[in-house]
Amino acid sequence: MNIIDEGFAIDADTVPGPRRAHFFSSICRLDSGTILVPCRRGSTKMSPNGNCVIVESTDSGRTWR
Repeated sequence: MNIIDEGFAIDADTVPGPRRAHFFSSICRLDSGTILVPCRRGSTKMSPNGNCVIVESTDSGRTWR
């Protein structure tokens, strides 16, 4: 693997209140080129209010939604 750039899939500094903490465990690039990053989001890393979020990039990681 070669690292060609770096950045944020989610910038937690811009997320308000109880959804600030994110825990990423994997990244997946599909045959189509889409990159998927699942994560757990909550008020803290192990908080009971956490939920699952999947962000995707269709432009090699330049933008995320």
